[in-house]
This record gives sequence, structure tokens and C-alpha cells, in this order.
Amino acid sequence: MNISKIALNCAVSRTPDYDFLSIAKSAFAHRFSHLKSGCPNNDDIQQVFLLQDVIDISPLIENVKDSRLDEISQIEQHLVATLALLSKQLENEFPDSTAHVPIFKNLFKQIFDDDLHDIQPLKERMSGLYQNAIDAERPDIQSTLIDTMLYLSWYEQGRESNTLYNCGNPLLLCKGFLQEKYAAFQKQCNDVIGLSASPSKMKDLFHEACGAKSGSQEDLPYLIKQERPLRFSERFTGSFNFHLNECRKSIPSELYSQLNAVLKVISSPHGFTLRDLWTGPFYTPWMSINRRVAEYELSLFLQRNYRALKSLRTIKHGLFCVMIQSQSKNASAPTSRPYGDDLTVETAIALTQLTYNWDSQFTKLVKEHFEPLMDGMELSLHLARYAHYMCEHEEIDEIDEIDSVQNRLSSQAEEVWGFICAPEAEFAIGDMLKQGEITGFCDHAAACYLVKESDHDDANGYRRLVIKFENAVAATV
Repeated sequence: MNISKIALNCAVSRTPDYDFLSIAKSAFAHRFSHLKSGCPNNDDIQQVFLLQDVIDISPLIENVKDSRLDEISQIEQHLVATLALLSKQLENEFPDSTAHVPIFKNLFKQIFDDDLHDIQPLKERMSGLYQNAIDAERPDIQSTLIDTMLYLSWYEQGRESNTLYNCGNPLLLCKGFLQEKYAAFQKQCNDVIGLSASPSKMKDLFHEACGAKSGSQEDLPYLIKQERPLRFSERFTGSFNFHLNECRKSIPSELYSQLNAVLKVISSPHGFTLRDLWTGPFYTPWMSINRRVAEYELSLFLQRNYRALKSLRTIKHGLFCVMIQSQSKNASAPTSRPYGDDLTVETAIALTQLTYNWDSQFTKLVKEHFEPLMDGMELSLHLARYAHYMCEHEEIDEIDEIDSVQNRLSSQAEEVWGFICAPEAEFAIGDMLKQGEITGFCDHAAACYLVKESDHDDANGYRRLVIKFENAVAATV
């Protein structure tokens, strides 16, 4: 999947296994053997692709075992590129400081080693850098930090929902976007190196120069279809609406209007398409609204407005689901249902800690001793028995929230997974399972049957078991 590398023209990274300039020059030489030796050179390539810089991140990943860009997800590739650009910008802004280097080295190692978990502290650190960029009047660094926050949010939700590798086109690139890229590329080739050819040949050259092995055909399956029907449940849109209103006092009015417009479209009971949300190439408006949300999130961290941050997470979840729903079901093989207790518990504790501003010692104790399904009283007794820590009444009420937050996050993670993977049911309505008869499919949980127990009479009250597809066992004769 090379479509991501097309989008990374703002900061194409160079790693031991991926060198954009070398790949691009080889593509030109392969397609146009008549070009003189050494043409186009590095400067020509950058001009042809309108690149500001080509960043070598090899020094930042020297302690990474496997740094192949094509083995990490599309979202992670975006994160790597924006972090590479941010590191370069900080190096230019503070040439005498090397304080940021260990942070980035560790971050790249976590990404490539599939070991990036502590998103919340990382976002807080980014908000501090954002304030420094504001004070230094560096809008370029501010812009890169906004993109970093955006990709971190997508990464977090993709990991929790087990859909990180299913999202083959997170920027919602469509044919219209590529048509603009093709036109600019063809013009630049003619202006910079005097190269002209048929549109189809130049199109294949463009994709091969970005890393595709078989021209434009390799990227076609990942382009967004503007007429693909999408649909969300009332439960989903109701939650989006509730949390949007929760943020009403702190959210910028223009962003509120944009999100409200999105909510109105996705609330249609007849479904909607991306054309109903935006016209033309979707990349520009899609990235615009997501970048505004990321900028708003940075401001909330700086204000320490943790209540609004909790509601914002549900809004971001809604936007992520729009992106997930838009992906072709053939983009990648379905993954299993998310059972990311470790991930959702960690996030639930972080969100609750943000709300009540726990100190580091108390947060550490909660992380060590909390287990799913524990309420506040159970956890406080566990802390008293095994950590010799006596909770105050207020603390018991606070830690009581963790389980409900974790349940909400798990439910959202399954919802996202259900949107993109759309697992097929093995059994049909009317089939008999070990637990009873299948009478329908659950509207409030992904990939689940509604089952009427064998000994249950609806005259005594309607009751159904909710059985996950993978847990369903056929009745024995």
C-alpha cells in the first residue's frame, strides 16, 4: 500500500530500507531510458514533486531492530513522517539543544517495535512544545504539532479497535485528489527537466516514483469511493450529539458549526455518502476539520480542561468511524474482535486521572492494581490489602469511574471494528444454538446474535441473550 507515501510529499522520510530520491530516480531511468546520466538529480526530484525537504531519519532509528516503512500501518507512516519533520524543525529552532533527540529516538523505536502505548503523556508533552512554538512565533512548528496530535489520536483508536492495519487510506484520498497531483507532476516534469509523455505513462511514473511496483494500479483499491453508502446507528449519533453539546462552551464556534454539520448528515436514517459531507477531493475538507479538532485538543491540554477532553474523545471517535466506514472492505483482511483490555484500561485510567488530577504515585498504584470489572470499593479494598494504601471517600468515588470509562472505550473499540471488518454471520435467524433460537442481530453491539433461550416464554416478558458471533455454538441434535 503505497498511497500513503504519495500523501507524504510534505516530509518524505529516508530510512535504511526506503530512500525516496533513489526510488524516484530509478523510476525515471526505467520509464525514460533516453534521459541523460544523472538526470533528474536530487534537486530536480524535489522540484518535480514540490518537496520542501527530504528528511533522513536513519540517525533516529539506529536502535530499532526493524525499521521497514512498508511493514507499519498507513497511520503509523504518517506519524513517522510528521515526527521526522518535527524533529528537524526543533533541531533548526534550537541548534544547541539535544534534549528532544532521546525522546524522538524512543518514540520511533516504540512505533517500529509495535510498543507505543502511553499516548496521553505524549500528548501532554506535545502540548508543551505547542506552547513553546506559540511563544517563539513559529507557525510551521505549530502546524506540525497539530498533525502529530491528529495522527496520535488515529493511532490510539486504531490500536484499541484492532483496525490499525485495516485503514488503507486514512486521508480519504480519491481520484479527484490524484488528478490534481498528476496535473501538477506533469507540469513540473516539463518545466524542470523538459520531460513530456502521455498522461497514462506519466501517471504510472508518478506512482512508481513514490514506491509502487506496478504503476497506478497498485493504489486503485485504496481510493475512496464517493458514492459508497454509509450508515450509523441512533446510538452512535446520539452519543456524538451529547458530547458535542458537552463541549459547547469551550469549543471554537467555527469548529462547532462544522461538527454540527457533520452530525446532521451522518444522522440521516436513510444513510449518507461522503459526497453528502463534502464535494470534490475529500482530502482537503477532511484534513481541515480533523486538524481543527487536533488544534482544539492541544488548547484543552494547555487549559487543563479535562472534562472537555473526555467529551472530545467521543467526538474524535465519531470522526474516526466516518473514516473507517469509508474504507473498502477489500482493503485488507478482517482482523479479530478487539480484546484490548490492556489498552482500554490504560486509556480509561489516563482519562480519569486527567479529570481528577491524581498525583503520579496514586496513578501508579491504580495502574498496578486495577482490573476490569472492579468498582471503586473493590479497588480501594485491593489497594488497602496489597498496597497498604487507604483511600479517602472522594478517591473511592473517583476510581469508581474507571470501570464505566473502560466499558465505554471497549464498546467504542468494538463498534469501530464492526464498521470496517463487517464479519459475516455463520448462522441465520431461526437457527438453533446451544443457548437457544436466533431471533435477530443486535443493533447495539457489533457482530452479535439475539438469542431466545429454549425455556423462555415471551408471554412472561421479552428477553434475549446477546451472543457474539465467535462464541455461537450450534445446538446438538
